[in-house]
Amino acid sequence: MFNFSKGKTNWKFLFIITVIAVFAGGIMIGAFKLMGCLYWWPSSQQIQSVKNETADWQTYRNEEIGIEFKYPDNYKISISGGHSSSTHPELGKRISLMPKNKVPDINNSYIDINLVDHSYFTGLDNYISKTYKDKIILVDELTTKDIEADIYKLKDYDFFLMFFGKDNGSIIFNTSSESKDFLIKVFSTFRFIEEPYIKINFPNGGEKIKFMDPFEITWESSGVDKIKNIILIDESNEWECQKVELDIPASAGMYDFSAKTVVCDPGDKFKIKIISSDGKISDESDSYFSMVNAFETGISDSYIKNLSGFGYDVEDISEIKQIKDINNDGYSEFVVTASGAGGTCVGGTSYKILYSPGKQEYFIATKSMLGSLPPGYEKTAFCPVVGPYFWEGCGNTLKFTCFSNNLKEEKNKPIKIYLESILEKNN
Repeated sequence: MFNFSKGKTNWKFLFIITVIAVFAGGIMIGAFKLMGCLYWWPSSQQIQSVKNETADWQTYRNEEIGIEFKYPDNYKISISGGHSSSTHPELGKRISLMPKNKVPDINNSYIDINLVDHSYFTGLDNYISKTYKDKIILVDELTTKDIEADIYKLKDYDFFLMFFGKDNGSIIFNTSSESKDFLIKVFSTFRFIEEPYIKINFPNGGEKIKFMDPFEITWESSGVDKIKNIILIDESNEWECQKVELDIPASAGMYDFSAKTVVCDPGDKFKIKIISSDGKISDESDSYFSMVNAFETGISDSYIKNLSGFGYDVEDISEIKQIKDINNDGYSEFVVTASGAGGTCVGGTSYKILYSPGKQEYFIATKSMLGSLPPGYEKTAFCPVVGPYFWEGCGNTLKFTCFSNNLKEEKNKPIKIYLESILEKNN
């Protein structure tokens, strides 16, 4: 028995434990090296060494099969029909990587990549168990961005095989070499080639979008660098009513879009088309979406045309347009541009009328040239800017700016500032 007396160091016990640990560790390390164990992981220096070694290798690309990998300059690629159809009917096309001007050996090994006809099997595991049952042992694994594969060795001699698949076993690869290290180096550079595509997610058909309301076009893509054009197609009139020139990464996956009244009209047969920068890849909405008339939002023509206290009554509405949410109430506002004419030497009135669907309220700003302020104007408007104006041939008159009384309220200050800016810009 060992003596574990308190306060004493049992040197004999520590010595025996140390000897056992060293002995056991030596056995484990030797076993790992002997068996090429799966868990004998390479160091970060070894991994970096492989990356450095393959950096300058040439690239083989097969778009028919959809694969790409690197290989040394002193090797060549050959393609054949594969094994005999009678002995291995499941093996189809074979890509062989062979040393140039040398007979393959352990130092100059070859690699065969066989494409397996998956119709003979229910999947990758079924293929391995049916074809190689009791003939192979697991010795290693390889995991990259595109493949996750076990590496096996034939039981009878040093010959290594690696199997992997794609799309749930609909594509199966059988790869083999006399050198496990060479197999790992080559397939550490392997990747599947994805067909480049753009796929529109919204609007993709069936949506109802308010005309002139900004909306977010979204898509997904692969193998596409940049987006060149987004086009709004009006198939009712059979034309591209709006085309946006862009230079944005396809990976952005979204773009804020707004239809313009100058070129497009509301309707129910719209599609979006997105085109890549090289013009080779594009996609359209799968079916039609609608652009709903945004002006059906409560704006009253009779209210606008019977304004009083601002100047001359409205006779002409020249434009209605939807704008961003000025007062942050969650609704896009509308601006009406209108005018009322006077007569000889009595000028007229220019109107900018903002309608808020959220508040169901009108906000009005005007500029007028009149002989005097309208009678009783203070009931509906305030006119902070009034000044004399000499009109050649007509003499002196008044030029003034008026606002609806609700623009006196502090909460509506952003709307007043906006109306002032567009009134000044357009007059």
